[in-house]
Amino acid sequence: MEGVEKSANLVPSYLEMTKSILKSNLPTFRTLYPIEIADLRHVLAMVSFKNSFIGLTRPFARMLSPSFLRKIAGQRFILPFYHAVSDAHLPHIDPLYPVKSVKEFTRDLDFLLTYYEPIDLATFVESKRAGRLSQKPQFLLSFDDGLRSFYDTVAPFLTEKGVPAICFLNSSFVDNKDLFFRYKTGLLIDSLLRDNQRKLATEFLSSLGFHGEPETILRKLKYHETPLLDGLATELELDFAAFLRSEKPYMTSEQIRSLQNKGFDFGAHSIDHPLYSDLSAEAQWHQTTASMDAVTEAFHPRYKTFSFPFTDFGVSQTLFERLQREKKVDLTFGCAGLKSDSAPQHHQRIAFERARISGREIHNAGMLYCFGQRLIGKNTIKRSL
Repeated sequence: MEGVEKSANLVPSYLEMTKSILKSNLPTFRTLYPIEIADLRHVLAMVSFKNSFIGLTRPFARMLSPSFLRKIAGQRFILPFYHAVSDAHLPHIDPLYPVKSVKEFTRDLDFLLTYYEPIDLATFVESKRAGRLSQKPQFLLSFDDGLRSFYDTVAPFLTEKGVPAICFLNSSFVDNKDLFFRYKTGLLIDSLLRDNQRKLATEFLSSLGFHGEPETILRKLKYHETPLLDGLATELELDFAAFLRSEKPYMTSEQIRSLQNKGFDFGAHSIDHPLYSDLSAEAQWHQTTASMDAVTEAFHPRYKTFSFPFTDFGVSQTLFERLQREKKVDLTFGCAGLKSDSAPQHHQRIAFERARISGREIHNAGMLYCFGQRLIGKNTIKRSL
């Protein structure tokens, strides 16, 4: 009780902190994203603002009781997710985003198991269908991109701990047939450390009208600019196909079936990982249904589940309704954190991958963020048609 009382006494301080963070970050946000925003909901939904909030509240959040925060945020069920766990250098990923080490992941999982009960996909789906979600705090773990580290490192550890998980697959990447455009970016940035590569990259990009630091330019390139990445790789004598053959960053079909036999679930994650807000409505539909059909045909999952690549920002209510009406999916997942969604079969997950921030800190700061959103009535994502 003492911990709860101490946490309760800190809530007024949190409210003042929230106001301060809003005031200090909104001008920066509007500079970075010069668009008309009519509703604060859209501002708070943006990843850059949320990252700032979590970073600023981290010292404060770590002092609070996770159970108390869960209570005030009204969140008994959470969906933490990752991409990879590894102690090795991953040249395609390390330049892009932080990868938790085995030790860090172990600590995260120990934290989750202390405050939540793990459940599998079947339990979640059937409890939703019955309209009877458990009163116990629970979590459903997931991993995106179908990376080999899920097979090599994560699955054995989860099996030992008795923790189920879903892994979402990009249908074009299974069996290492192709490489995500952002992982191509990561390999290119990693290659700039070698002699003369930076000079060659700068000259190549300048010839196409891109001026500045190669890393900065590469990080800004989008899905439709993949041919530029391929052209630069040729210039630098970087062979993406050889990387796929030698390193095998993705799981094979055989490995996936092996994990299915051990109780792990698999879903779809688009064909080749575009940003949906850059696609037309029909392209979004194609990426979703074609990948779901491919995963269903190859692996016959118990339930048809789909997680949106990058983010579900820019996905309309119409798409969700059509997916349900035509029975293309059972459930879909986003990554907007501890939020509700106007699409009833769509569920938001919370990213547990942040540089030098533990799962406990991410959880607590996320609960604070959710609490603040609830106070101003902005914790539900409302989608346009």
